[in-house]
Amino acid sequence: MTRSAVIRCDASPKIGSGHVMRCLALADVMRGRGWAVSFYVNEEAIQTAPFLQRSSYDVYTLDQSPPSCDLAIIDHYDLNAEYERQAKAWAKQVLVIDDVGHRKHDCDFIMDYAILDSADTARHTVSHNCICFFGLEYAMLRPEFLIPVTHIKNPPEKIHIFFGGTDVARLTLRLLKKILDLGLETQYVFQIIIADANPDKEDIIQLCAMQAAFELHVQVEDMADLIRQCDLAIGVGGVAMWERLALGIPVIEFAHSEIQLETLIKLRDMNAIYYAGMGEEITDFLDNGGFEATLNSPPSLTKLDIGTNLPAMLETIETAMRRAA
Repeated sequence: MTRSAVIRCDASPKIGSGHVMRCLALADVMRGRGWAVSFYVNEEAIQTAPFLQRSSYDVYTLDQSPPSCDLAIIDHYDLNAEYERQAKAWAKQVLVIDDVGHRKHDCDFIMDYAILDSADTARHTVSHNCICFFGLEYAMLRPEFLIPVTHIKNPPEKIHIFFGGTDVARLTLRLLKKILDLGLETQYVFQIIIADANPDKEDIIQLCAMQAAFELHVQVEDMADLIRQCDLAIGVGGVAMWERLALGIPVIEFAHSEIQLETLIKLRDMNAIYYAGMGEEITDFLDNGGFEATLNSPPSLTKLDIGTNLPAMLETIETAMRRAA
């Protein structure tokens, strides 16, 4: 029997496209197990996350009613127990994806792959019979990100830069200008990745066209292969950060919102990332020698064991659904 799932997630220039991208990775695993998967998203997601529109999944927008399904999958920081109860009008059971916590849920299953120690589980408020999937083994990553980088030069020769699908904090252009101010384009090659939704896209294209050391890629579909060409990565917290960590490349990570801070600080304390700050901290890092010094002598970081045990999670969910039927 074919089981059906509807994934409720959003994307926009303000929140980025990470929720959609990680849900696409989950959808691919589910389809491989015989699930029929569709997406239920805001209208902005169609333009902000073009990968969704180009996928073969059915996509419904919020001006439509969601189709009835066996499992609603909700990946949204602004939706909580109230919405999850409402979803049970069109879904038999509910799986919540929440890597931040600190809100109540009314769901049958919850998954948080950003749980880094046992104390983190306390950030979730769920019923006693909710089945929990916690830990890095449930990272929602495409298979190509699970093949680690094997040859990394230190000091680095080629540096990867990607600040997310919408570059919410507009860091790409700012960083490129700082690289030129410091004359670093004479020491390194910079691989710059942007999406069509980047607010500074045209200025970035123009700037990169004038610099031989700036290798620009727009709206890529081979991110993992591109990262493997590099020795160091620079980015912001979010889905793409977990992709970089899974590949095992040393990373400098910024934060563009408060919602990312708890995980970034914990990863810094675990020596898994070099955390360069948020807001005015970024200005200090770029202007007072921290950026240049970190490129010249990247820190030795601890590699995390990030696997994907999504098939096992789905098997558990399927078994629970059969018992409940």
